[in-house]
Amino acid sequence: MVNFDYLYNKDYYGETLYTNRLYEKKLHFKIIENGTVLPYKPPISTPWGFGGIIDAKRNFVEGSFVVRDGSKAYTPTEEVKFVLANVIYLGMFVGVWGHALTDQLKHTWFLNSEVYKRAFKNLPVIYNPWIGWGGGRDK
Repeated sequence: MVNFDYLYNKDYYGETLYTNRLYEKKLHFKIIENGTVLPYKPPISTPWGFGGIIDAKRNFVEGSFVVRDGSKAYTPTEEVKFVLANVIYLGMFVGVWGHALTDQLKHTWFLNSEVYKRAFKNLPVIYNPWIGWGGGRDK
């Protein structure tokens, strides 16, 4: 049993503090062949900026940016370093505490999965840093 003394008002929250919140949901992952990880690019026409993954057909991969529907792909230029490698992509990490950090940590379950241990354990694990957080707009 977890001790919530001094953290929450037990009279107000009652038994909800002890409710099991674990899901029995089947987790999954995607394999994106010939994809490109686009580094974070500060905003121009969107408050969030750009970045994430595009697939071989240059389609933006949903869920590869820090916010849903918050980003679109951009055309990489010579400033993007190209490295041909198979990798495990954990997402875009924002350098702030709170949900922005934990939203991306949810992808780390894969590193403890049997399929990772069996087939992918020798691949480098990468993430995409969001540099210059400014409350949604980088300065």
